[in-house]
This record gives sequence, structure tokens and C-alpha cells, in this order.
Amino acid sequence: MKFSNIFLAASFLLLDTGFVQGQKKPGTGNNSMPGEEIENQCTADAIDTLLVVGKKECMKTKGCAIVDNVCVDFELIACDEITEPTKKNCKKKNGCVFDKKAGTCEVKRKGKIENECTADAIDTVTEVGKKVCMKTMGCVVEDNKCVDVTPCDQITTPDKKKKCKNNGCVFNKGTCEVSPLDLCIAKCTDDENNCCLKECYCSNYDKGGKCNKDNNCAVNKDTKVCALKSAGEIFDFNCSKFGNKRNCTSKKNVKKGCVYKDGSCSQTGCAIHNGQATECDNAGCAYNGCTDECSKKKE
Repeated sequence: MKFSNIFLAASFLLLDTGFVQGQKKPGTGNNSMPGEEIENQCTADAIDTLLVVGKKECMKTKGCAIVDNVCVDFELIACDEITEPTKKNCKKKNGCVFDKKAGTCEVKRKGKIENECTADAIDTVTEVGKKVCMKTMGCVVEDNKCVDVTPCDQITTPDKKKKCKNNGCVFNKGTCEVSPLDLCIAKCTDDENNCCLKECYCSNYDKGGKCNKDNNCAVNKDTKVCALKSAGEIFDFNCSKFGNKRNCTSKKNVKKGCVYKDGSCSQTGCAIHNGQATECDNAGCAYNGCTDECSKKKE
């Protein structure tokens, strides 16, 4: 056999086996690998014309599901009608959640819980988000349900501190008592409500002579307890001794009325009008009617 004939025969062999560079033998692509494609009987518009379809494509197509290795129309089954309630059957196929303790498929509430609270804001809904329940006045989350708050003196298990706290009460030597803050707020009248509430919160912040960060509160020098601020009269102070802006405008000196302007420091700031609502307003400052403080308006 001539060399040219041998070469020609080898070329035909390579073409037949698909080993020529840049070519593949028909039927060896990834889409036709064993197990990748299955029979299609799903009538969803996206794939209704295909006889076979990839498993992943079937699962991603809305309205389709894989049953017995065939892509078929997905039939939603009510959670309480699933005859084989397993974690897989509940979640994967029907969007339910598996209750391991009860061994049943339950409706997936997407973070919501059953509502039994009768507060006006949510009394008409059967399910509610936990955060919404906790923020609604008169409601509390107990045993994964939203229920009415139990009055402190009606709590039957006062030995449980959590039970007291969840209902807005405080635990004191085996009993649940109304929070001192709530008692204080209950005494506030509509006329003095704003300042009264601030005063209540200040007293609630008291931690052994210390206040939580609150611009309306300060430790009383005489009683040594946290209370509502009471801005005193600002006495003459030599602000001009501060030659730079940093020292002049420190928090301590601003409270004494110091202000830095045109390269010098002077006692002409808002604080000099403490207790003078009209003068404070005329100076373009902000007046706090509860603490009598005059301070710079926030921009």
C-alpha cells in the first residue's frame, strides 16, 4: 500500500472517532450525559415543546417538578394533605415546613406567627410578624404566638423572670410587679406629658449615680441620682483666654457660652440664654422647655 493511501485511511479513522482537533463526535456533549436529560411531560410554556429536558432546567422552570425521573406538571398539595410528611416532601415539593415534633407538614408562615392579641392595631389579622407583635402596645410573644399582655398581678408563674419581663413587669422576690417606669408614666397628665415622660425615663436610667446617655438627663449634684436636667444660670466666664477654636469650642466651654468667631473666643453663645425662651429664640438658638437649656440648632 502506498504511503498516501495509508495517510488517507488514517484520516478517515480520525474523523470517524472524533479525535480531530476542534471537532466532537455527535452525541457526546454535556447535555446528553447519562442522567442529565430526562423525558419531559411538563406543559409549562417555557419547555412545553421539548421531548427531553435537563434535570436542572426542569427544577428551575416554574410549574414543573421531577417525579420518577420524568419532568411533569407540578401539583401543589395542601400541607395538611401530604400523606408522607417528611422534611423533603414538605419543603422541597410543596413549600411547607416539617414539624419534627408532630411529624406533620405545616404551612410556611415566612417568619409570621399565629395572632391571638386583641389590640386594636392587629386584632383583625390571624398571623403577624414577631417584631410587629412585640412593638404593638398590649401584645407579647409567648410560646411562638402573639397574645395579650398579662397584668403583672395575674401572672400565675411569677417564679419565672422571663415571664415577668415579657409582660413588661419586673421580678421582685418571687413576684411580678409593675415596672417603676410604667408607674411613673401613668402619673403624667396630658398638659405636662412631654417633660414628665422625659423625667420618668431619666429616673429609670439611674444606675448608682450614673445616667445612660441621654441629652435630657444628668446626675443631680445634691441627690446623686439621675434626673431631668435643669439648666442653671450662666455666670460670667472669661472665654477670651482661649486663643484657638479647639479649646474655645470644647463641650465644656460651649456650655459656659463660649463661641469662636472671626478669630477670637467670646461668651456670646446660645448657653447665655438658658431659662430665657424669647431671647434664645431671637438669637437663632433652640430652646428646651423641659430643661430650660438654650443650645445651638442642629443643622
